[in-house]
Amino acid sequence: MAGADGFLDAFIHMFILFTVGNLYDLIVIDWLIFRHVKKFRIPGTEDMVSEYHNYWFHFVAFMRGIVIGLVISAVVGIIYMLVF
Repeated sequence: MAGADGFLDAFIHMFILFTVGNLYDLIVIDWLIFRHVKKFRIPGTEDMVSEYHNYWFHFVAFMRGIVIGLVISAVVGIIYMLVF
């Protein structure tokens, strides 16, 4: 967290990092690869074809990731504030 001065800076830095990764997962992995390339699908999930092709299904998971990112970012901000 180079340059972070306190909780808010550490929280924002961590949340941006987490959100960029989450957004990459949504667009590249979920919408482009899993949706169109059968070779990359997880074995045992062949019956979930409708979920693979459903953009809303992946977007809801992205939103859950945002909530998880908020929690993780808050924890990292608190740890950063206590350590530094």
